[in-house]
Amino acid sequence: MPRDPAHSDEAHMWSMLQVLGELDHICSGHDESDIHSDIALQRAVERCLEIIGELANKVSKETQDLHPTINWAGIINQRHVIAHTYDGINYDLLWIIISKHAPILRDQLKVILPQEPEDPLPENTQ
Repeated sequence: MPRDPAHSDEAHMWSMLQVLGELDHICSGHDESDIHSDIALQRAVERCLEIIGELANKVSKETQDLHPTINWAGIINQRHVIAHTYDGINYDLLWIIISKHAPILRDQLKVILPQEPEDPLPENTQ
């Protein structure tokens, strides 16, 4: 059975890149102290990292193996930690992810995905 192009590895990685841009926008103008005091910022960051981790988990093992410099397991595991840790999230660690690791991941994905894919779900023209 052929793969649905809307659920292709490339589409998932493009979505990861989009959410990384959203994360950058959300965190713009904030510093590390804000992640400890701003509940809305905390929840927005948590949600973005959950989505990125879920998308990474949907990328096939074959594609992940083609790009071993991306820390697929770490991204996916961080999603599980955020999704299942309700009262003990380490916001210092999240800030490190936001400020150091997210830009690296964004650059890695840009190298893998040099061209914008065609719309996987074109408008119905009938």
